[in-house]
Amino acid sequence: QVLDLSSSKRIYSWRGYGTALDGAFSSSGAMLATVDASDKPQLRDIQTGSELGTIEGMRGGRVRFHPNGALLGSFETIPSDGVEIHLADINSRRLVGKLKGHKSVQDFSFSPDGSHAASSGADGVRLWRITDRSQRAHLEGNGVRFNADGSKMAVHSRKGDVLLWDVAKGSATRLATGPTILAEFAGSKLVTVAFDESRPDGN
Repeated sequence: QVLDLSSSKRIYSWRGYGTALDGAFSSSGAMLATVDASDKPQLRDIQTGSELGTIEGMRGGRVRFHPNGALLGSFETIPSDGVEIHLADINSRRLVGKLKGHKSVQDFSFSPDGSHAASSGADGVRLWRITDRSQRAHLEGNGVRFNADGSKMAVHSRKGDVLLWDVAKGSATRLATGPTILAEFAGSKLVTVAFDESRPDGN
C-alpha cells in the first residue's frame, strides 16, 4: 500500500499479490519496484497505482534503482554457484546485463553518481563498472558503503580493518579500525561500529 505522509492516509493498495519481499522507489519517486516469492520484480506507477508490468528474464528477491531511474538491479540472497545480479532497462523493459562471480549476495547498491555498483557477500566485496558491466575490484570484506559523490567506498569486515577504496585510482587505504560490523559515511567523516569478540553480542 502507498500512504500520503502529509495526511497519513492510504492512497491505494494492491491485493492478490504474494508476500512482498522487497521494494524500492525510483529517484524521482514516480515508480515503485516490488518483488514477491515469485522472484519476478514488478513495476508500478506511483501516481495512478497501475501495474507497469515485469521485465522478461529478470529474477531476484531484492531490487535497487539506479540514481537516474532508468536502470533496475535485482539480486538473490540465497547462496548458489550460479548467483547473478541482473540489470534491466526500465524504458525497454529488457534485461541488459548480468554481473557474475559471487556465490552469495547479501547486498547491492549503485554509487550515487551512477558510474559504479558494489555488491557484498560471504565471498567478499566486488566493485562493478556500469558502462561495460566489468568487475573493477574484488576485496575481502562483509559490507560496503559509498560516500556521497561515489568517489570512495568503505569496505568493512568482522575479521580486519576498514579499507577506504578510491574508485578512480583503484587503490585502498587501510584504516586502523579493527574488526568492524558497520561503516557509514557522514559527510566527510566515516563512522564505524566495532566488533568485539569478548562481548556476548559482539558489539
